[in-house]
Amino acid sequence: MTSLALTRRQLLLGVAVHLFGSGAVAAGQWSAPDGDQGIGGSGISVSGGEQDDHGIGGTGIVGTIQGFGSIIVNDVHIPFNDDTPVRIDGKRVSAKEMKVGHIARVLTENGVAQRIDITSEVLGPIELIGKSKLSILQQTVDTTEIDTSRLKVGDRIAVFGIRAADGTIIARLIERRVGTNQMHIRGVPGRTGKNILIGGLSLGAQYRYFAGRQTLVTFKTVRNQQVISKVSSESLVPGLEQGTAEVETYGTNSNGSLKLGIGIFGPGARMRFGLDGRTFATVSVRSDRMTAIHNGGRPPHDSHPRGGHMRPGGPPSGFRRPEGFAPNGGPPFGGPHGMERGPGRMPGRMPGPPPGRPR
Repeated sequence: MTSLALTRRQLLLGVAVHLFGSGAVAAGQWSAPDGDQGIGGSGISVSGGEQDDHGIGGTGIVGTIQGFGSIIVNDVHIPFNDDTPVRIDGKRVSAKEMKVGHIARVLTENGVAQRIDITSEVLGPIELIGKSKLSILQQTVDTTEIDTSRLKVGDRIAVFGIRAADGTIIARLIERRVGTNQMHIRGVPGRTGKNILIGGLSLGAQYRYFAGRQTLVTFKTVRNQQVISKVSSESLVPGLEQGTAEVETYGTNSNGSLKLGIGIFGPGARMRFGLDGRTFATVSVRSDRMTAIHNGGRPPHDSHPRGGHMRPGGPPSGFRRPEGFAPNGGPPFGGPHGMERGPGRMPGRMPGPPPGRPR
């Protein structure tokens, strides 16, 4: 994999059940080809997905990798060891391949990572590209904080990012994928009338079962067109059958409902957001569903008018600045390409350096 993005070395995980006491966090994907079985920790087991993951209850964390030493996700330092399995889009890899900006889904037990799954939100050829956004498989990707000057229409890339409430993917990191025909989208489909959509992709009424579930859509090329090959549900955090997970997301409270990038929750569900709409939501998970919101959410520590950027003077001791296409650290070959946003667009913010955590 050729990285358009960031760091190297020592990575991920061992996830921390630290944030809301017992409410740690998680996110997920389909299980690895070698069929590793999840154990207590964080995440959710897949239900009806490509590869069933038979896990048990626990906790997990889903969010952007911010730094290393241990792995830092959602402002939490998570220990891991040499035996911790790491996968990128389902493929077993060395921990050295993890990078700042990757989206991690970490299953934990006793605060230590049991497995780390890195998942891209969309993988495929670029259809349209502009200064601050691009389109892949009918998904809109916000690239405001990433330099895309070396990308062009037709390049096959993997986008690691967090979805806004409107389905836009706020890119954290982009990697080129050369020599592969793999294409996919993952997300939580929503209903519009009788239709089911992920971002701008219409799945059709026959897939209504997947509304509100963590879903993976794979594609194949037929007569130079990308068509859906398979739609399957997947776990939020691989290996977690039932438990809680803390998930990095964006959202809004409006009209009595809570609308997040991970789905819509009914009346009474409330969240606290940072100024850019970002939050860490602690959710109950069961199979491929997120069933309830807890604790009102936790805004990122960098919730201020200029939140998300490194503070003056650079990162704190122990925080590794990304290398390559960096959302915050500044790319090595020039400044980011930014374009004026339309009203109401969610700004793409990379999490700032984690503060010392209170004990």
